[in-house]
Amino acid sequence: MGLSKWGYLNDKGETVIPFAYDISGNEKIGAEYYTAEMLYLCHEGYIPVRQGEKWGIYNKNGEPVVPMQYEGISQVNDGKCFVKMDGKWGLLEVSELLNK
Repeated sequence: MGLSKWGYLNDKGETVIPFAYDISGNEKIGAEYYTAEMLYLCHEGYIPVRQGEKWGIYNKNGEPVVPMQYEGISQVNDGKCFVKMDGKWGLLEVSELLNK
């Protein structure tokens, strides 16, 4: 794995999420043991991000919506995502966080 960082640009080419985040992980591709660095893409307007061992989620406007406190996180589907804390996975309702 390289030391490169990634961020997110809007359709105008403006940085909305700073280029300070690590890749999401490695994935085995095909029958070979080749791995590729993978990133989560924007889905339903949300982007999971990782810094070291901590995960969170930004919206497409660059606003943090899920704090950087989780050990793992999935992309948002139907307004929900899976989060890992203390070694256990649970379901998080992202829309509930936005209404607080």
